[in-house]
Amino acid sequence: MQCIVKRGGWGGGYNGIDLFKFIMAIFVVAIHTQPLINCTNRILLKIYSSIVSCAVPYFFLSSGFLLAKKMSDGFDKESDLKCITLFIRKNVKLYVLWTLLYMPLTFYGYVVSGDSFVFCVAHFFRGLFLTGTHYNSHMLWYLLATIYIMVS
Repeated sequence: MQCIVKRGGWGGGYNGIDLFKFIMAIFVVAIHTQPLINCTNRILLKIYSSIVSCAVPYFFLSSGFLLAKKMSDGFDKESDLKCITLFIRKNVKLYVLWTLLYMPLTFYGYVVSGDSFVFCVAHFFRGLFLTGTHYNSHMLWYLLATIYIMVS
């Protein structure tokens, strides 16, 4: 009883999901770069906003779908729990690794902020455990949110 690993990893046989992940990644970039910032056409802005706002929910949905596909076909609490535990561990490792890689930028952000040491420490732990965001590493919230969703 173990997590079923299909050929091709997470996306094995799901080229459409991979294609849409690529498209949604472009949408995420668009959300953060605001390419239509000078556009005054309200209809175009509404359409644009409606389309790009689907990006993050798509990543959560596709992650859940692909995780479910790795789990046993019939409900088997023991093997499914093992699969979910492996998924959580993988995401925790990624979150810790990327947090450590961004640590120099995080500390730089606290140094230049001019805030007190106590405030910076409290802010760091708030970001680490509650929001998944620090100076120039705001994208880590997704990993933390995925961990919390799977643990709950």
